[in-house]
Amino acid sequence: MSKKIQLSIVAIIAIVIFFQLPVNKAWLDNVILVDVSLIPAQLDYMDEEYRNQARYKESYQLEMAVKGFFDQTPSVKPLLLLPPTGYFKAKGLNFPIPEPAIFYYFTGIRSVWTNSKMIDSANWVVIPADNQMYIFPIQNRHQLDSFLTIFKPYPPTL
Repeated sequence: MSKKIQLSIVAIIAIVIFFQLPVNKAWLDNVILVDVSLIPAQLDYMDEEYRNQARYKESYQLEMAVKGFFDQTPSVKPLLLLPPTGYFKAKGLNFPIPEPAIFYYFTGIRSVWTNSKMIDSANWVVIPADNQMYIFPIQNRHQLDSFLTIFKPYPPTL
């Protein structure tokens, strides 16, 4: 037998033994093979947009709303100041704010948190008010300082 076939057989045996250990078998049964009968039903929901909305909920909705706003003005190159999640909760909104890298992944829009080194370059901000989201341009340093003062009691958290 060739060496590749021997290694393949050894790998398959190692995997079978691995999943026979009680902890690993429980994980396989309870997480991976939860209910195989659901697989055909889940095949109807393979759309990436649907799955993102189902998984990330309000956070994803916020990201897509912001993306839609800036898609209408493609000449604008925003660096968006994201308020801390605690600020949103204090305003009665359950919108977990993603970290800037995740926000960029979904929207293509650069963003910063209030503790970022690039905060001085922020030129737009998202503000919750009256159970809605508003996006405002930051036109000068005084406005930026005002927003930072408002957000100061709420440190950014993951």
